[in-house]
Amino acid sequence: MTRKDQGSVGMIKPLVRKTLHEEIVNQIMDGITNGRLQPGNRIDGEAELARQFEVSRNIVREALKSLELIGVVHTINGKGSFISEDALTGIELMRLVRMMKNENYTIDLLESRIMIEGDIAYLAAQRATKKDIEDLSIIERETEEWIKKGSYKFQNGLRFHMKVAECSKNHIMQKFLRSISDELTAQRGQLILAHKSNDELMLELKEHISMIKFIKERKPEETKKVMQMHIMRAMRILKECE
Repeated sequence: MTRKDQGSVGMIKPLVRKTLHEEIVNQIMDGITNGRLQPGNRIDGEAELARQFEVSRNIVREALKSLELIGVVHTINGKGSFISEDALTGIELMRLVRMMKNENYTIDLLESRIMIEGDIAYLAAQRATKKDIEDLSIIERETEEWIKKGSYKFQNGLRFHMKVAECSKNHIMQKFLRSISDELTAQRGQLILAHKSNDELMLELKEHISMIKFIKERKPEETKKVMQMHIMRAMRILKECE
């Protein structure tokens, strides 16, 4: 096969930008948007994609991991990577990520979350039922398994924050978080695609576990402080990536 061979992605274009893995992500997403790649289609293996894109397998692997995190592709052990059934939804979320970054929404949203989710956490520590606390613990156990298996997606982490809001028993705050759920999901995508290794995801998990502990112990001030520090750390990371 020559460089002009289309492969599973379509007409491959040699890469010229510094962020090579982002270029691979863009070309695969374009293939899905244009209909060249359909849900269920198998993507060429790492070695073949590396040859087509004229990059290393590590860069291809990074691109595929990014696509998997946003739900565009999924991997089946021993069979390869495939286009997900809801790939277009993942692509729309990625576009929202980029819009937020380009229009400086991200820091504004984080500043709002520090204030609002801090108070949500405070109320959660006062009002959470035994069942609420059990549900939070289940979410964290499932999240830990996803991280260890390498199948964590940024939609997963949003479940915890939504559940804490539910624990607050404040319907206005719950509605507020639901109203910005797409922005929250996209923001988590920014964090993961920008920097997050499994170690950093596990650190986030430990912060969630600390919040569960303080909620269980009915310590609202401590719960609020951990939530605010949790979001402030995300703000610092995103500022460093600008």
